[in-house]
Amino acid sequence: MGLTTALFLGGVVPAHGAIYSEGRPLIETMDAAGSGEYNEWSGNAAEAAFRHPGAILVLADGSLLVSDTENHRIRAVRNGHTAVYAGTEVSVLTGEDSLPMGAHADGAAGVSFFSSPMGLASDGKCNVYVADRGNHAVRKISPEGTVTTIAGNGVLGDADGKGSEASFHTPSDVAVDAAGNVYVADTLNHAIRKVDPAGNVTTLNALSERIVEVFDGVVEETGDYRDGPLAEAQSNEPSGLALDSKGE
Repeated sequence: MGLTTALFLGGVVPAHGAIYSEGRPLIETMDAAGSGEYNEWSGNAAEAAFRHPGAILVLADGSLLVSDTENHRIRAVRNGHTAVYAGTEVSVLTGEDSLPMGAHADGAAGVSFFSSPMGLASDGKCNVYVADRGNHAVRKISPEGTVTTIAGNGVLGDADGKGSEASFHTPSDVAVDAAGNVYVADTLNHAIRKVDPAGNVTTLNALSERIVEVFDGVVEETGDYRDGPLAEAQSNEPSGLALDSKGE
């Protein structure tokens, strides 16, 4: 089996490589992105720098979106060039680390704010959805470059409801079905949530009631494990979602 390097987050990827099995390409790689430096640099993709990129999304035009998680931005890689797609930084902390800070604001992509964005997904209308982990929210970036919060209010919780009435706890991933429903891996609520096209949020599985003792005399809530009908099933920190051709 001939083998070249596949796509890695936070690493360097050779342009136009592929993984082969019995002479057939299995995975086509994209243009290189990332120098390996823990920083934020745009421009030439091979010289670009990220801080713990958490997710990738291939757009219809073949370009790549990256959740640059600790830079609190969504970055785009196109034709060997890296640029900011959405988000900006509030400020830079002084001191030895000098790390960017996240925040929350909707509006034009170039002046919007995110906080530790993670999972990405797109729908048939070229909208991009973001699991905005640090803001406990689900965000949407329109093809025109406008950022809106479709669910969540920035405060952690597990409430269902419409739009800002709903709350999440550190969502990590999103997936979108053909009807425009957005599914959310609500990680620290140990839940799978659904946001319908009208913005109504519902919890699809049973929430955990499990308590564990992490140290002597110190207990905390945690997830659980149970198969069965979705409304009765339980999970422990779900962090990734995918839909198949049947919508499962």
